[in-house]
Amino acid sequence: MCANLTLKPEEKSHRRFLRDLYCTSRDYEMLHVSMSTKEKQVFLRQQFALQQKYFNKTYPAASRNIICFDGRAIGRLYTDFNSVSKQLHLFDITLQREWRNRGIGSYFIQQLKQQATKLEADITLYVHMTNPAHHYYLKHGFACVRSEQQHYLMQWQQPQ
Repeated sequence: MCANLTLKPEEKSHRRFLRDLYCTSRDYEMLHVSMSTKEKQVFLRQQFALQQKYFNKTYPAASRNIICFDGRAIGRLYTDFNSVSKQLHLFDITLQREWRNRGIGSYFIQQLKQQATKLEADITLYVHMTNPAHHYYLKHGFACVRSEQQHYLMQWQQPQ
């Protein structure tokens, strides 16, 4: 399967895919919210737009890639390298629901570890305290550095 996985730079033509990916990645949070389906859709689209603004402001030089399987977009992978602090920050990895739990995330985490090792950098990320991915990252060698509001700052350190 991994041979069929590629990354391609994000383009404006991916906007609808990215919006839909964001909305479906958050729909579980909206299950018990008392809004109509239309209101939830509008809310999630607004949240997506705000997230994009935040990413553009906070990570202007980031690497933003579309995860593809056999050329078909199935997710996104966003990283930002800080050469001063020697940190590769993973600020988003999202897969379409039907592509989760197939080892794709693990494959790209391994790729990031190899990239970080070449850069002599550590990998950092934030994960919400209630997000089950917290345990996933622990399994992949990340450690909790500290908690900030409702998130854990996690770090993978390259082998010495």
